[in-house]
Amino acid sequence: MENKRNEKEILQNEFEKPIILVTYTENKQILKSVQVRKYDLQVDKDTMMSKIDVLFAFEFAHHATLKAGIRVNQQVEDQKLKPIPKPKDRPVVATKEEYKLGTGKHVKLTMRTGHVLTGEQLTNTQYNLIVNVCDLPVLVYKHGILEYEVVEN
Repeated sequence: MENKRNEKEILQNEFEKPIILVTYTENKQILKSVQVRKYDLQVDKDTMMSKIDVLFAFEFAHHATLKAGIRVNQQVEDQKLKPIPKPKDRPVVATKEEYKLGTGKHVKLTMRTGHVLTGEQLTNTQYNLIVNVCDLPVLVYKHGILEYEVVEN
């Protein structure tokens, strides 16, 4: 897998439809298409979604396998955290350098919804990570990460 892949390439071209977008309130299924814009996603031509509401995404075909590999931290889930719209108001989870150093390593990501993803970090871009969870690619939005940790295999 190439290390320079980005959100647009993944969602529009690489992931086969349907795609699951995990948000704070639901798992949104994209059946036909997604257009990546600066702050929004246009889903199936008629629905706009704010990116800030999306925590991670994956191919629906991988749902059963990934479900077995994604845990839930109940204490975090019970907090019912909401998205933080303004970047200046978001806590620093990891520095740019820490995210960069995590590429190629095994990481543990606790999302603001309580989902815990572990796997090899394949890519780090300004706003996203691609992490192999159960040997399957998952697009992770950094704004949805509560805790970031590089762990030993």
